[in-house]
Amino acid sequence: MSTTRRQVEDQFAQELAARLAVTGQCRFDARLWLAGEQAHANAPSPAAARDAAAPLVALCAQCPVCRMCGQWAIVDRYTGIAAGWAWKNGRPRSVRVIPVRRGKSAAKQSRKAS
Repeated sequence: MSTTRRQVEDQFAQELAARLAVTGQCRFDARLWLAGEQAHANAPSPAAARDAAAPLVALCAQCPVCRMCGQWAIVDRYTGIAAGWAWKNGRPRSVRVIPVRRGKSAAKQSRKAS
């Protein structure tokens, strides 16, 4: 039986996630983490996105497995805050970047972010 690259990546992501679950700073308060990610994703401006992510980024700065978390975010194609960065489909972005909204307001959001 042949193992595909995606299967190897999925297995690696699962192993990293298991290690992060017992050693990552984010494990202490999942509610804070989820609320911060949601506030970042829904931020109306880059400054608001940065402010929403600030408590999470501060936790990342103290985390002994921050680098591993970044590896996990890439392999898992994570979207959210991890390793001190905002991630979109496994690609790191500044926490000042806010997601582009779909619909009529997308053009406005794009112009505001510029």
